[in-house]
Amino acid sequence: MCFPTKSAPPAYNKENLSRLAIQTAMQHKVPAISIVMPVFNGATHLKATLDSLLAQTFKAFELIIIDDGSTDATAAIIHKIRDERVRYLQNPHNMGISYSANRGIEESRGKYMARADADDIHLPRRLEMQWKFMEAHSHVHVCGSFLAFLGNHLPVATLPEHHDEIKAGLPFYTTMAQPTSFFRLAFLHQHAIRYDCNYIASGDYDLWFRMTHNHEAIFANIQTPLVEYRTHAGSISIQKNSVQVLSAVETRKRHFLEWGIPESHIDMQAHAILCTLPKNLNLTAFEQAYAWLQTLRRQNEKHTVYAPLVWRTRLTYRLLNLMANNIHIGPKVCELFFTWPDAEIAEISPHDKKRLFTAAEQGISSVTIS
Repeated sequence: MCFPTKSAPPAYNKENLSRLAIQTAMQHKVPAISIVMPVFNGATHLKATLDSLLAQTFKAFELIIIDDGSTDATAAIIHKIRDERVRYLQNPHNMGISYSANRGIEESRGKYMARADADDIHLPRRLEMQWKFMEAHSHVHVCGSFLAFLGNHLPVATLPEHHDEIKAGLPFYTTMAQPTSFFRLAFLHQHAIRYDCNYIASGDYDLWFRMTHNHEAIFANIQTPLVEYRTHAGSISIQKNSVQVLSAVETRKRHFLEWGIPESHIDMQAHAILCTLPKNLNLTAFEQAYAWLQTLRRQNEKHTVYAPLVWRTRLTYRLLNLMANNIHIGPKVCELFFTWPDAEIAEISPHDKKRLFTAAEQGISSVTIS
């Protein structure tokens, strides 16, 4: 189950054709979308998640639930469902989320596969909107969306819309939200793409890198929230946070090696600074991050992996925000930014440039870049 890392008639418009395709699929009991949802001891929030999925405005789907050895009331909750679209699979024991997701992919019969976690709320039009988007954009292989958060006042997680921006952001943070991910299933099968079971956590982050860099998959994000993400003590993002961080570092380093950067030149400490943009740096650490940015810029000039302007823009704004967060170091950080080869991309006005140098001279802890 785990794979190596390595013309329509004029009487119909596009919307009518999509509706006809859905009706045909329902009549023949062939799902248009397969929802793959692994669950392990998820009884606390499972019913709310299932209710949100079964209430989708788009009806032609199958919901494949993979119970990964649960010992709580998960099975009892699922057995109460009376909906023929639900398929319940049980692993013989706890095999892990990546194994369970791969099993779901193998079982999927739809044209598309939607991932779902067992504790989130899926907004009523999630499947409908992603189906319509993928039908209208046949070149896209995976689409996601913004992500809202349940039970707190965190802002909506906004993510880049277009492929080049999504790809260029990946080395620094996750630019696709797995709970919203929606795949063209034939592409996964064509390239034998599966989650790597070696990753206990962050398997999705590894998958995004392999799909974009090894298989030239095209990504997109719908610019509105389609899922409400639940954070709680039992979620993987909380329980395995340290494992996720280490896995992400491993994924990034592997990418840099595959890109052709010699291991002796890879500075993962500096890269961590560029990912997190901390506010407590000294000049030595800032200069270390600056030097690594130069390496990343030169590497893309030698071996173009990222769209050049998009990549230079991404690096420029990482540097700009790092400078703003560490203006307390002094004028030297401003000098380094304004001598950066692509500083003009940030379009800093003379007035704001003066304001930055003044803040640096006064030792202000950080500034906001408008």
